This record gives sequence, C-alpha cells and structure tokens, in this order.
Amino acid sequence: MQKLSRLVLPHIVSGIVSARRSAHDRLFESLNDLEFITRKIDNVDQSCTVELQILSEPPFFQLLAGEAHRFLLASAVSKQRSFQQQEDNAAWQVIEHYYAAYYAIHYLIRISGIGLCNLDSSSVSRIEQCCYGASAGINGAPVRGLYTIKYNVDTQVLTMRKPQARSGGSHVDAWRLWVEFIDRLVAHLEKDMSEYASEALLLSLHKSFVQRSVGHFNPPILRGEINYQFKGGVWPFERNSTNSIRSLKNSILAPLNRSLESLTPWEGLVENNKIIMDLAARTFDHAADSYPKSICRSLKNKHKKLLEYS
Repeated sequence: MQKLSRLVLPHIVSGIVSARRSAHDRLFESLNDLEFITRKIDNVDQSCTVELQILSEPPFFQLLAGEAHRFLLASAVSKQRSFQQQEDNAAWQVIEHYYAAYYAIHYLIRISGIGLCNLDSSSVSRIEQCCYGASAGINGAPVRGLYTIKYNVDTQVLTMRKPQARSGGSHVDAWRLWVEFIDRLVAHLEKDMSEYASEALLLSLHKSFVQRSVGHFNPPILRGEINYQFKGGVWPFERNSTNSIRSLKNSILAPLNRSLESLTPWEGLVENNKIIMDLAARTFDHAADSYPKSICRSLKNKHKKLLEYS
C-alpha cells in the first residue's frame, strides 16, 4: 500500500495540509469570513454552477483543513468502534467499518480541493452580495442545497456545481467522487505500468467492487441492506449466520487481503473499506511528517492514541 499511497500525493493541495490552524466551522457557514468575488452564477436548464474567485487563500485553506480533519478523526473513531465485539452479531461492526471508510473518502477528496457542501440561505445572500458588477457572468441566482466543489490552485477559483435532479443523496455523491478520484490515480499510474502493475490491479478490482453500475455504488447499497433489510448474514436472527458473523469479525481485525476476488459482497465491503482507510492514514502521516508546524502534526500528537487505529 505504500506505493499506492504515493499516487495520492500529487493530488493533494499543499495549502490545505500545511495550514497551521483549522477552523471549527464549515466552509459555507463562514463565507462572511472569506474574501472572494463571485465570478459566475449559471442557474439554467437542469443545473446550477457558481464560481468564486478566492482573494485570500489562508482562511479558505483553514476552513477546508478543518472539515477534512474532522472527517479523518471521525473515520478513526468509527474504525475503533468497529473493533468492539458484540456476541453473535456483526451488523454494527460492519456498519461502523463502512462509516470509517466513508469519512476517510471525505478526508481524501477534501485535501485534494474537492468536496460536498451545503449552501444555505445566508450563503446564497453572501454570494450574491459579492458579484461586484460582474453581470456578464451572472445568469440567475444560486439555489440552496448540496453542491460538489472543486478548487483550482492555479486560478484560485472555487467551482460549485449542483445538479437539479438529485441522485440518491450525499452517500451516493461521495462514492461517485471517490470513483472519479480512483480514475485520477489510475491515469497517473498508467504513466509507469511497470512500476505500478500490482497497484493497477488492486485499483481495478477496488473500482469494480465500488461501482456496481453508472450511478449505483455497492458500499451504500450494502449498508442499506444491512440497516433496513436485515441482510448480509451479520444479524444473529438471520438464517445460518453464525459462520458469516465469525468470518466478518475476523476480517475486520485482520490486515488487508489483497485478493479481492471470490469474496462475498459483505467480505468485499470490509476489504475494500480497508483500502480507503489505509490510504487516508498514510496520507495524513505523510502530511504530518512533511509539515511539522501544521495542524496535521498538532492533531497527530493530540490524538495519538486514537489515530493508532487508523
């Protein structure tokens, strides 16, 4: 996994992981604290796109660093909880393990300048106030709701996109962004397949598991089946669940099984969760080591015992 984690590093926004402080508020709750100009509002057809020119990066990076590291810590807490044993039941262990991976995704995409954010009425007002006569790029008003965001370091422009038609909720959006992230890693390793042949195979198997079909992703579907349909052989009252419960408990505690084929969907969920969590942990450790005066190093020292589980 060490070589695979190296593929993540070129996609990291250094300003985020090197931030010396992190904000406690979310990005769109704190637009009044940011200096920016609204360059574009395009609310037509079936989508809404907004572009913000960030004028001062440090406060912006602090907000993204705060969001990213809260997700990392939530991932570590959830992973630790997934190790807690409950007699004759593995349902909540598997669900906690899923959330540990889900939060790790949010950490990894955010430190790459990508994420999901909710735009509320006060954020909409602030964006409209910062148009400053740039009427040529303004077509309509921004709408409230969940947006995907992407920051361009070269242009210092934050692009926000909200499809009008919802496609399954924030979990589906997060896994969609994760598949896009995997595609970027694959594009990078394809430049040196002789060096990364093993990693290419692992990512191919991982993506095949995560993406069931276009717009449909195995991890949130399996989570829903456990939570609401009592499926997966993880509940004690399921038929013939004793062996699967034992197997999944052992799998959660074991290192990654790189052979991701010939697994049940539930075993596949656990093993593929490990890939995501391992990438997040290694990336965080690299950032903390590379930026000794950053909030990463501070958090690593403060939460040393917790992060040992990540």
